[in-house]
Order: sequence, then structure tokens, then C-alpha cells
Amino acid sequence: MYKKTYLSFLILLIVSVAFDGLYWNFIIRIRAEYIIILAIYPLVITSLILNPIKFKYVINVLLLSAPFFLASLISLIFSEEYEYPIKSIFSYITYTSILIFFVLYIRNYYYLRKILNVWMSIGVLMSILAVGQVLGYIFLNEDILLNFLTKNLHSDINIPMDPTFRARAFFGDPNTFAAFLLCSYPFLFSKIIHKYIFFGKIQYIQLTFLFIMFAAILLTASKSGILGIFASTFAIFFIQPWTKNSAVKKIRLCKFMLLNIALLCSLFLNDFIFTAVSNRLYYFNDFSDGNGHRLELARIAYEIWLDNPILGVGMNNFQIFYSRDYGGEMGWGVHSHWIQLLSDLGIIGLLTGLVFQIYLLRYSLHIIKYEKIIPFLGVGAFGGIIGLITSNIAYATISFSYVSVFYGFILATYFLLRSQPPIKLKVIND
Repeated sequence: MYKKTYLSFLILLIVSVAFDGLYWNFIIRIRAEYIIILAIYPLVITSLILNPIKFKYVINVLLLSAPFFLASLISLIFSEEYEYPIKSIFSYITYTSILIFFVLYIRNYYYLRKILNVWMSIGVLMSILAVGQVLGYIFLNEDILLNFLTKNLHSDINIPMDPTFRARAFFGDPNTFAAFLLCSYPFLFSKIIHKYIFFGKIQYIQLTFLFIMFAAILLTASKSGILGIFASTFAIFFIQPWTKNSAVKKIRLCKFMLLNIALLCSLFLNDFIFTAVSNRLYYFNDFSDGNGHRLELARIAYEIWLDNPILGVGMNNFQIFYSRDYGGEMGWGVHSHWIQLLSDLGIIGLLTGLVFQIYLLRYSLHIIKYEKIIPFLGVGAFGGIIGLITSNIAYATISFSYVSVFYGFILATYFLLRSQPPIKLKVIND
């Protein structure tokens, strides 16, 4: 019974992070994921009291997260402003909690398979909704579903009625929605690669879903999302351990990806649909407007870093310096996670952030070694990490709950493999 309770809470948690733009305005903004995380904590404490051996899993996660957390604390001590760094540290504690929940409660491969299937299904459903949003805007000039929801919930989702409408599902920002899809798309893509040689009705359905997710990311018109999706796709294609009939699988997959690109290029070359979706892609290489502003933000962040090269100015304090010293507006970020990390936490913060990603890549490669036992998960994890690292060059989306869910799958699988001898493992075939 307890195991089913934990599983139910984990499923509720991963469902809640897909509603990033919706919240209840009760003194502070209350999101569904915060309520679920608070509800899980008593279960965690009870579980650790009843079974102290589980402390080692918590310690493993804390040791992995500790360097970045310490860099944030040290930067806070020497920071001129404290409000934003403290808020960021509390957010970081929330994200670390999600990792702990996954490592503690995904302790067998049946639960891992079930929760991973739920996660991929959520990505597909949000993609279908996003494509429906764009079609609804084109033909009805409104988003009926979100109009209904925002009348019943406070929301930071913007519903613009203009020619630059971009798909966003339940997210306040199309860029964060694209990043959310980057956390589920790689698993579905690697799953299809694994079973591509055994082609049937299920695979056709999965390919259709994959195409919809691919289209949804492009329909966000997110530059970071587009960079991430291509980086993730190519990483998965080349890291996949090709074995039986690999040549046939590669040819089929190449044809499928070329078909995707051709259809979606024709979609955006169509004047009516292209204009209705967004003209942002047309200006992808235009440095006179949006891209020029991002480069200016990066230049300012670099100057701020030069004045504080070791510890930075404090987590999320870039906006204060940008507003005070450069005449910018509060609330602006650098639009690059890695450059902002450099200005906020200095060289120490950047290195700890990169080391964390390197460990995750190492863990995913370890999971790939058990490809016959846990097919597609390690490959999808590797591709997802590469996609997120790449996309965060152009935006800052790593510090969100859904990314912690993605990391949670990697850590849970890695520690599960370490805790159970491979001879006892059961092959997952779904």
C-alpha cells in the first residue's frame, strides 16, 4: 500500500510540473507542484525513520548537489543584495527534493517503467494541446481552453491575439514549454529507435506522437528549443548502440527525420501559416533586434563578471545590476544559463554547474551499458542532457521543476543499477 502511495504522489508531481503557468494567488503564488512536494515530505521522513538504510540514497543526491549549493551560499554571503539569492536557494532546495523523491521511491523497474511512460504521455498530450492552440488561433482567433482556465485560475499565461502567437500549452513562456518537451522527447525518440526494426501499428502511433512533439517545439518558435531539439536528436542517433540490422534502422530513421524536416519546412514556408505562427524564425540570424539585445545582455553579464570573477554577484542578482548600473528593466535575465551562471556565481558556480552536467552524462553512459536490460532510457537521458546543455546557451531553462524530474529519472536508474546486481535485473519490454 505504501509503495502505491509513493507511486501516486510521484505521478501527481510529474503531472503538476506540466502546468507551469497556472497558480493560485493566495498571499504568494501557489503552484500545484509546491503543494505536492510539501505533502511528500512527511512520507519521506516516515520512510527514513522506518528504514534508515535509505539515508544512503539521500546522501548520494546531497553529495552530488552540494558543490553548486555551497557555491550559491558562499556567493550569498558576499553579495550586496540578498532577496533574489535567498529565493533562488529555496528553489534549489525544491529541485533537490524532487531528485531525492525519485531516488528514494523508484526502487524497482516496474515503477520506473510506469512513471517513465506517464512522463512521455504528458509530453505527447501537451504537444497535442500546443498544436491545437496554434490551429485554434489560426482558424478561430482564440484559445478556448486557456480562456476558460484563466477565468477560473489566476495565471501568468499570456494569450496574445496577434500574428506572433506561439504554442505554449500551460506554460507562461514558449521557451520554457520548449524546454519541458526537451525533457520528454528524447525518451520517446530513443524508445522508437530501439524498436524500429520491429515495425507495427504501435510504432506508427509512436512515430505520429514523436512528429507532433517535434512540431510542437518548432511551433513555440523558441530559438533555444530548436537548437536543443536538433542537438538532442543527433546525440541520440549517434550514441545509440547499433547492433542487429543497424544499417536498416539507420536508413529508416534518416528517412523519417528528413520527412519531418521537409514537412515542417513547408509548413513555415507557407505564408498564411508562417505569419500566423510567428515571424521569429525568419529573423533567426537577425542581430538588429531580439538577437542583438541578447548579445548586449551577454556583454553586460561579462562586464559584471569581470568585477566579481570568483564568486559573482549572487544568484539572480544580474537583474539588479542591469537595472541599477546599465539603465535596464528589472526582471531581465541574460537569456543564457551559462553566461548568467558566470555573472551570478562566478567561475566557481559555472564550474560546479558544468561538473553536475558531466556527472549526469557519465551516469547516462553507465545506464547505456545495460541497454539489453533497460532499453532506450540511457540513450534518451544522454540525448536529453546534450539538448538541455545546448538550448541553455540561448536561454535559461535548467532551473525548473520539470528539468529536475528529467534528472530524477537518470539518478533513480543509476542508483537502482548500483544497488541491484545485474544478474537479478529483469528486462523491460513495453
